[in-house]
Amino acid sequence: MRPLSFISVLLLFTLLVQSCKLIDDDLSVCGKDFKLNYQMQLVTNMNMEINEELTALEDTIIKRALRERMAPIFSDHAHDIDLSFYTTQTGQRSYYRNEVIDDNRTSFSFYLPKESYRHLSVANIADAINVNLLDTLTPESASLAYSGDYAGVDTLMPQTTGLFSARLDMEVNDSVDQEFEVNLYMVNSAMALVVDTSDVGIQGIKSFVVGSASAFMLNDSSYVFDRNIVMTTEDLDLSSASLVPHYMPTGNNITKSSDSKQMCMTSVLFPSASQPDEQGAYWGINVYVSMPDNTITETKLSMSTSLNAGELKIIKTKLNKSGGVIPVATTEVGATITLDWKPAGSFDPTW
Repeated sequence: MRPLSFISVLLLFTLLVQSCKLIDDDLSVCGKDFKLNYQMQLVTNMNMEINEELTALEDTIIKRALRERMAPIFSDHAHDIDLSFYTTQTGQRSYYRNEVIDDNRTSFSFYLPKESYRHLSVANIADAINVNLLDTLTPESASLAYSGDYAGVDTLMPQTTGLFSARLDMEVNDSVDQEFEVNLYMVNSAMALVVDTSDVGIQGIKSFVVGSASAFMLNDSSYVFDRNIVMTTEDLDLSSASLVPHYMPTGNNITKSSDSKQMCMTSVLFPSASQPDEQGAYWGINVYVSMPDNTITETKLSMSTSLNAGELKIIKTKLNKSGGVIPVATTEVGATITLDWKPAGSFDPTW
């Protein structure tokens, strides 16, 4: 059973139209006070995945550092909330609001006339550096997608926040007291590649994640796969004062110190497809190991299970003498190794 955390954000609509009190006015546009309760639901396997996959004594440092790294992503804390209300009849946005919350509870007061609405909400978009909330004038086009400097680039940096969204059909009327519940769910995910480098001399390692979505459509809670997205990974920082430093990370090229045994690379990204490709893979990790003889060994890791929203997936591996990355104790990860790999096309992990 996955853990469930809740954050309640109370949104109070005060529908006060003075003209509704006048006998000659059109009462069809009048509303009534109603309450909209926001609940941000964090359903994640993060703690379970870390506890089940990182059980060896030598995993202690990475286990602690990975938990610290992922805690802000898999968090039940809402920094900001973005609210859009669309008139069902026209499909046009009739009201918009964005507020910084930074708390478990908050309330707003504003006016909406009596009408049928489609409501879309997003949490934690303000600090999402490489993901934007786009095309929100209509519900069908509203999305979370890579944009700006990333619009024409397929190799992207990891996402920076845990993103949540919700959708709700509302009928605002003036006859009964109304209370609506809105549940926001996490829409992105994360991965961690752990590599045991014991007894193998290397110059460095880079990894890239393939097969994740390029966008998330808010209105129908669906993912878009219209681009071959390649996500870079970040080196897990093991150099904090509370940890024993095993590596000296520099960008995405880790130089192994003399007593190094493990390293870890992470990425935060949209989920994979819900159906596998023709080879039975849902997503994958391409790993490039620079060897002492200046050759590069490429390993393509293919995953036979999907990466879902709210999930952290840890892949434990071990280097062989040739620099190949071998999955450890799993049948869900396949590996294809190419020795003396040569860069080709646009996918070139320049060292």
